[in-house]
Amino acid sequence: MQVTFDAKRLGEGVWEARLRPADVLRLPGSPARNGSRSILTADAVEFDNGRIHANIDQLRALVVGGSEQAIVVLSRSAHPSGQGERDDGAPSSQSSGDQEFLEEISSLPKAIASAAQNLLSRIRQKEPGWMKRGGRRNFSNQPDNFWYAVVQPRSENISITVRGRPEQFGPTSFNLKNDRPGYTRFYLSHPSEVDEAFRIISASRRRKS
Repeated sequence: MQVTFDAKRLGEGVWEARLRPADVLRLPGSPARNGSRSILTADAVEFDNGRIHANIDQLRALVVGGSEQAIVVLSRSAHPSGQGERDDGAPSSQSSGDQEFLEEISSLPKAIASAAQNLLSRIRQKEPGWMKRGGRRNFSNQPDNFWYAVVQPRSENISITVRGRPEQFGPTSFNLKNDRPGYTRFYLSHPSEVDEAFRIISASRRRKS
């Protein structure tokens, strides 16, 4: 069975789409119910004239949001290994790094995992790019590394480091700490913190050390 829905491309292998939450629930997967946007992964899609066409068994719902806004990310399995990198230094599938990040945060409690998914989707709407795995659970934003994240299952949170010093972000509910010179660290540990985390990360995008 094939499904079709409106979408616009945010980056290579990443789209913003319109899907009713009830339609997302009909897709394969065991999605968390949290956040304003749904998040889907796709093994394969056809995109033309502002619409996505895909077989329903090639889609998987990760999050069911409370609106018709959705983020669709092409999964790593859709790209054969060994393709290397493009001439501009970006991976052949920019979305594969985001998918790795989404898979990694699934090791966290469902509430914080859903919060992290919501945060990433909001960032991608504003700043197309991709996450690049570093160490075991470390991910840096590419092509501009203005923020990076460390998934911490034992602490049940995500350590986030952003460009800029703590005093540059103004009053905040987070306990901001100096990280390496010119960078600030804080911890995302609850869904209620997504809005403030997004504000700080967005502000860090505009700062240059």
